[in-house]
Amino acid sequence: NLSFAKGDRARFDEARLDQASFESGSFAEASFAGAAGEYTILRKAKLDRARLGKLRLVRSIADGVEARGADFREAWLEHTLFYEAVLEEARFDGATLDESGFARARVARASFAKTKARITVWLWADIAEADFGSADLARSFFNGCEGLRARFRR
Repeated sequence: NLSFAKGDRARFDEARLDQASFESGSFAEASFAGAAGEYTILRKAKLDRARLGKLRLVRSIADGVEARGADFREAWLEHTLFYEAVLEEARFDGATLDESGFARARVARASFAKTKARITVWLWADIAEADFGSADLARSFFNGCEGLRARFRR
């Protein structure tokens, strides 16, 4: 449990994060490349510009996380809920987000190129200027989203 921790630029590469809790700490520019966890909780953690490529989280929650400009490329985030998360300008290119949810999340100007986001639920999310151009959004559901200039074409 890392509550109120200061871990800016820390390295969690390849770490096991099962049932780990990162609450209200600062992990800006930290690296989680290749880390994996199930039932991981990220609550109000600051992850701006963090490197989360190839991170693997399943059945996890990111509640109130601030991850502006974070790199989630090729991450595996199945069955994960992003609630009131700030993910503006984040990169999800090549990530797998199947059966995940984005509720009241802010993903404006984020990139989802070649992302697998099947059966994903988007509720009251800010997706303005986000690029879903080559994403697989089969059976996904968007409700109440602000999508001004969001791109859905290849």
